[in-house]
Amino acid sequence: MSDDETRRLLLAARPALAACALLCAACTSIGRHDADYRETLDFGARADVPFCVLAEEGIEEAYAYELLDAWNAKEGPLFELYVRPVSFGRLPRAGFTYTSILEGVEQVPPGPGCEKVIYFVGRHLGDALWQTVTLVASVFVPLPVPEVYGAVNGERTHGFVVAEIAGPDDLIHELVSGRKGVTVHELYHFFGCGHSWWSMHDCYQAILGFKQAR
Repeated sequence: MSDDETRRLLLAARPALAACALLCAACTSIGRHDADYRETLDFGARADVPFCVLAEEGIEEAYAYELLDAWNAKEGPLFELYVRPVSFGRLPRAGFTYTSILEGVEQVPPGPGCEKVIYFVGRHLGDALWQTVTLVASVFVPLPVPEVYGAVNGERTHGFVVAEIAGPDDLIHELVSGRKGVTVHELYHFFGCGHSWWSMHDCYQAILGFKQAR
């Protein structure tokens, strides 16, 4: 293949490469379930973890609880570990970046009866514009800026989930995980799990430790 043909092929492939890069950048994994291994572990009696729930204006209380119920419906029975919302409140978004959003929610102490605080974030015009610019730029240079759809602090007491869709990157990510998937992912972090592309053995042990320490 000549240099000109190679160059034309690379140019034609750029949109696909950009989409793949966006897809990968938007995704992290807790790991793959191993039912055989999990069933050798004793997760003990049912535990309900009380959460204070916060949301940006525009995120309805019922929707926030629906996202949390995604854990209770599927993951909860695996570990006898459930999320129990005990309060709902409003919190303005502290900034544009994920670090500023996380720092903002960390300023809110857990309320009475709460162990943890989870914050559901909306989307704004600025988010959509940023994603569009990033996507267009990635067609020419397929190195997009990774989008963060949620985060939990190091103490695992505070975290947030992006609960709305605004731009093209959101639409791509919705095909992979969706808002409920993001919520479940962040709840795994709340309960002690890190990232893994392989088995969830370490995650299972973390959840065991979390339950035993309560």
